[in-house]
Amino acid sequence: MSRLSFKSLCIEYYARHIGSTGADVYKMFLDSGLLKTLDDDYEDLHGLGWEALMPMFDKYLGRSGISALMDEDHTLIRATLVPAIVDYLATHYNVSEDSAMEMFYRSKTAQAFADDDLGLYGQSALNIASNVIQEREAV
Repeated sequence: MSRLSFKSLCIEYYARHIGSTGADVYKMFLDSGLLKTLDDDYEDLHGLGWEALMPMFDKYLGRSGISALMDEDHTLIRATLVPAIVDYLATHYNVSEDSAMEMFYRSKTAQAFADDDLGLYGQSALNIASNVIQEREAV
């Protein structure tokens, strides 16, 4: 698993864990330094299961650990799409994966992507990345 895939899985699963969006969790991870920790300690962390990672993230972020897991959602689909979306953005703008990930998670498209009712999880990574590009270039 690549570092990018690992970070996106952590973001999307933690968002599910606390009942939030990937964009909000990305900001939380970035602001707290957890995103850097995931990168720096990748070799030690990427083999851990969710049952170990979620409480670790709760503790790192000073959260109570109350889970908002839902019976059915599209977390795995979203977590699988994010690396491809980020790769498209990194290539299009000729930036690092980290910059492209930030670009994605700070977009309005990422907020819509987190809403299962809108169904963006069913779109291709290229289509979602194109939405981000159009959003950025419309400004």
